[in-house]
Amino acid sequence: MHTEYSALLQAIQDQALPQVNDRLYPECMVDLLNASALDAIRYLLNQTEMGHPDQRFDFLSTVIQSQISGELKAAAMDVLTPFTHNESLIFNIEEIIFQLTNQHDSNLAVVEKAIALGLNIDADSFLLFGCSAIMPGLFELLTQHYTFNSKVLEQAFQNVIDNDQWGETNNHETQNNLIRDFIQHLHLNVNLAGRGDHAWLFQSCFENAPYAAKYFYTPAFNPQMLEDEDFWEHMADMYLEDEDVAGEYEQAFRDLRASGIEFDKSAMMDVLETRELGDFVEIMGKTQRTE
Repeated sequence: MHTEYSALLQAIQDQALPQVNDRLYPECMVDLLNASALDAIRYLLNQTEMGHPDQRFDFLSTVIQSQISGELKAAAMDVLTPFTHNESLIFNIEEIIFQLTNQHDSNLAVVEKAIALGLNIDADSFLLFGCSAIMPGLFELLTQHYTFNSKVLEQAFQNVIDNDQWGETNNHETQNNLIRDFIQHLHLNVNLAGRGDHAWLFQSCFENAPYAAKYFYTPAFNPQMLEDEDFWEHMADMYLEDEDVAGEYEQAFRDLRASGIEFDKSAMMDVLETRELGDFVEIMGKTQRTE
């Protein structure tokens, strides 16, 4: 650590308050936290201007938005307990929620601590941002502790399906499992309307996460989606010359045919052929020949 920090820490250990006050500097609380000097932080909160509500809030805000581990952030929250009303509101600030969820599961300990302390967090925003970032641990934590209305759940579900952070591959196990959990554990409607180019959310899943499309094939599934010409026309733009990508859609068609869903396979093939979707016709043909 730098000289400024060492001098301050020595003064705290000596409990020499005048010297402590002389040696305070803007980043001192974060430096102490990085060194896990929690007793020194408590001393500053109790004995110096660092315990002023504005200083406490600035410290908490800085720590929460920093790149240090979620465990250290949670430790800082323990030191600050009990929280003031203003401090508890930090978990309702959209920018901070976004930063916490954008760092993935490393910050799960922070949300766990906030829940354990009984803080009034914006659970809806945490769920929506967490699903956009594909955070299964946060999804599980929030759905265990909070009840969400159908509108929020449907939007979160859409966020998971629309996620394309994985690049060209559509077979990301974490994303697929989250889609499964929304349908099998939260019982989301498999016939939800889509947005953008898709009339149904299932179509977004078939395009973005084809390995997860099979979870939609429940008894409630509406097979008319499979005869939607507009959807297959949109799919014509998919890059299927890549063998890995084509293999994903081939598996998606296999899953469809193995699902037991009753649909007009001839009508679907007619749509594919009418739209001159040769790649999909070939893929569908493979699944038929190998059954």
